[in-house]
Amino acid sequence: MLGELLNARILPLDYAAYAASLRNELADLNAGLAGRLEMHGLISAVDELRRHAEAINSIAQNETDRVSSESINDRLRQASRLLVPLNYTFGDRFHHDSALPHPAWPSLAGLRELAALPEGHADIPFFAVHARQTRNRLLSVLRQACAVLAVEGS
Repeated sequence: MLGELLNARILPLDYAAYAASLRNELADLNAGLAGRLEMHGLISAVDELRRHAEAINSIAQNETDRVSSESINDRLRQASRLLVPLNYTFGDRFHHDSALPHPAWPSLAGLRELAALPEGHADIPFFAVHARQTRNRLLSVLRQACAVLAVEGS
């Protein structure tokens, strides 16, 4: 198996599956947020990421040209640098997390904290600011990843 991974013509990175997993997390959070934070733009960006990733996957399956394979791999590496921190860290590459265990999708912490507050809680405005910052950071990263993975017609 390791030999197959090391000799693969195209990197085995499936960001369509990544997008599906993230969308499920966001759908659950959106239900918990109960309209306290607009999430449509973020969910739409995840759907757009999935479309671009599916287009790249389709091209990669049929690609035999070495130069095109290298171009696809370059796009996948760039997308990885953007997207992997969302799934494994609370911050970004300039912010170091503790060595303690983290939940899945720790970058969603700001959204989770707001969703956990009961309706009418006095601290909602404060948590809403952090949740908006979290949403905006995620949206920025997703838009950058979409631009990296975009292919004509996707």
